[in-house]
Amino acid sequence: MSRRLHSAGAIGAAFCALLAAAVGAGAAETAEAGKESAVRKLSFSAEIEVDPAGGVRAGEVRGIAPQLQEWVRGKLGGIKLLPARDQLPGQVARSQLGGQLVLTPMAGDAYAIDVESLQVAPRFLARAVPHYPPAMIRGDISGAALLETRIGGDGRVLSARIVHATREEFSGPVLAAARQWKLEPQFLAGQPVEVVMQWPILFAVETCRTPSSCAHDSAAPGLPDGWACQWDGSLPRVAGQPACADAIEIRGSRVRRNTSPIEIR
Repeated sequence: MSRRLHSAGAIGAAFCALLAAAVGAGAAETAEAGKESAVRKLSFSAEIEVDPAGGVRAGEVRGIAPQLQEWVRGKLGGIKLLPARDQLPGQVARSQLGGQLVLTPMAGDAYAIDVESLQVAPRFLARAVPHYPPAMIRGDISGAALLETRIGGDGRVLSARIVHATREEFSGPVLAAARQWKLEPQFLAGQPVEVVMQWPILFAVETCRTPSSCAHDSAAPGLPDGWACQWDGSLPRVAGQPACADAIEIRGSRVRRNTSPIEIR
């Protein structure tokens, strides 16, 4: 049975059929199997244009059912971002914005619908995964590295450096992987621009022994105290968005990109 979807705005009759399509996305939802009353969270990304006043025009939306994409575009059109540092009057910045669509059960057959965890960041087109150093695995040694990348107008990594690392052994694999990355190009006033981003790379020794236990394994530890990302202002930004890009967790042969960035104060 489908539920109706509600939001802060007006809802048309077409929304009555959206639940089946939304939860049909499957892998992205966080509801426990068989619990229809659980909250559903669906990850999405959207192409956006940001004007100098922070107004947003959303374009293509990926990751969610087509019936929900138009709702997301309308929702994003009502938010305000912080413009890019070098954005002048009349100039438009083009980037990508990620977030989660949240479906919350209400009384009867209704769902409330909203978005959360919004952040501006280039979308990966190609990404190599850092190798967990075998010596660190054998020694049961977890750790972290804070990576800074300068991304060219074509989306390729022009340079990469390690800002901090808990062990030198983590630095080489992180740099080798980062130099193979390619991200969605970013634009200002119709011209491709370079951007600088900092990425927490977290290494955690695998503790699970079976695929089912790995699925519920705890998150890797965060960055050590005193480490802080710096936001260079080359991209628009959601107010309150952490300066770090999404953390990338490495667990032996498994990798996970956090849906929510680590808060660095």
